[in-house]
Amino acid sequence: GMYKDGVLNISHIYAAESKVKINVVYFEEGKIILDVTSSTDGEFKVNLDSKISSDNLLEGDMKKLNLHAGEAQTVELTFGKPHNNSWDYYLTIAADNTKLYIRIDK
Repeated sequence: GMYKDGVLNISHIYAAESKVKINVVYFEEGKIILDVTSSTDGEFKVNLDSKISSDNLLEGDMKKLNLHAGEAQTVELTFGKPHNNSWDYYLTIAADNTKLYIRIDK
């Protein structure tokens, strides 16, 4: 997906075997709120990596969720952004085999 001028657009959606679904509820630079649902009971990690490039990493976040099958749980994750506010940067959010890639376009 891409975030630009206050709008988050998710595109290029591909099917993959995963027990977890992620729905973006709210997004702003520095914070994202997700609804996470699983098809099975269990503990799942939701991991967020933030980076400018493969060798220029920013702060990320990780939360462990105890999910019950079919019940959504809301989680807030925070992330770092570049000190130079004119650089694009990238987020990867992953849980089980579900992944979101978001470019923050400056």
